[in-house]
Amino acid sequence: MFLREIEGSSKDAILIHVNDTTLRFTIRDFAIISGLKCSDNEKDFVFNTEEPNIIILQYFGVEKAITKSQLVEKFDNKVCGDNDDNAVKFAILFYIHSFILFEEPTNTVIDRKDFDLVESGRYIDYPWGKKAFDLLTLHLHTKIKHDGKYFRLYGFPLALQVWFYECCSNFDEEIDVKVSHHIPRILNWKTKKDFPHLSYLAKGMFRDDNNPIRTVQFYV
Repeated sequence: MFLREIEGSSKDAILIHVNDTTLRFTIRDFAIISGLKCSDNEKDFVFNTEEPNIIILQYFGVEKAITKSQLVEKFDNKVCGDNDDNAVKFAILFYIHSFILFEEPTNTVIDRKDFDLVESGRYIDYPWGKKAFDLLTLHLHTKIKHDGKYFRLYGFPLALQVWFYECCSNFDEEIDVKVSHHIPRILNWKTKKDFPHLSYLAKGMFRDDNNPIRTVQFYV
């Protein structure tokens, strides 16, 4: 899909050209696919950073920059013990930063606000979808890396993958199967083949002949 990204993509839309058709992946598409909240203003969520955050103070010792790798280590080691309330908070933070906001664990610093959101319970209302979409487009345009074997894309790229399944009329049932018709649309698909080769996809879902793109009913 990234090989077919065209000039004109921006932080507001990712443009993919397939079979003489330009597809636009916007934050509206992201919201419909993922089901994540994208509409609220992040700046409406303000906390007093002069007061200590209980989770940070209790499990990380001092108020300092905390990396994703430290969070994952604490989560894996079950530092909360029998404290079920804090265990749930750690699980929420782990889910947010390992699935919704996927980034490298070694050098990614977690915002203090994320701890405050979870500690206060306001994480339920926070627009994680907007933050994930911004991260996805940022890394796609400026920070995508190639380590010799794989492209590593951050944010929530699964939404982009499912969006293409929804738009592609000739999806291969050896790779994915549509099992329902709901919103969020990410629930509609079940993948079967985890590592298809590029040449295989080029002859099927991405071929440029006799492969019309289906977009008319996407928002219905």
